[in-house]
Amino acid sequence: MGRGLRADADSIDLVQATFLKAIPLLSGFEVRHEAGLIHWLAKIAESEIRAAADRRRTAKRDPRREVAWQHVRDGLESGSLRLEPATPETLPLLKLEKAEFAALVEQCIAELPEAQREVILLRDYEGGSWEFVAEHLGVKSPDAARMLYGRAKLALVKALRSRDRAR
Repeated sequence: MGRGLRADADSIDLVQATFLKAIPLLSGFEVRHEAGLIHWLAKIAESEIRAAADRRRTAKRDPRREVAWQHVRDGLESGSLRLEPATPETLPLLKLEKAEFAALVEQCIAELPEAQREVILLRDYEGGSWEFVAEHLGVKSPDAARMLYGRAKLALVKALRSRDRAR
């Protein structure tokens, strides 16, 4: 790596990129001589360095156009600014997956027979006690409400599995 590239790219990042590219290809690698693996990895690393140099030469990565974020650096150094890693709740793809799954669950609940749908809604969505659920559904005891709830959950799981297989 030349001095200019070292200013923009960290060698550790390039090594990591090399291994990330090599790992999926490792099953197809055939050892023919003792230094074969090192030579193969060096070729992948060389390709990563070339790619980094090419990115640096593009107009988007022109170092003359980059602006230092001095206030961010100062905030990080002083401790007044902290960068926290994303949590599963904030990752866009996971948010989308959760929303899609929630929509699928709601759709399957809507297709359940009325008594099963009601017991799930009363218990899971309204947070009702077993006594409340039993009274609202007109069943004779909280244990009867639990039994109905168990059957409703099984029906819901079956509906979800059938939808999953259909995809």
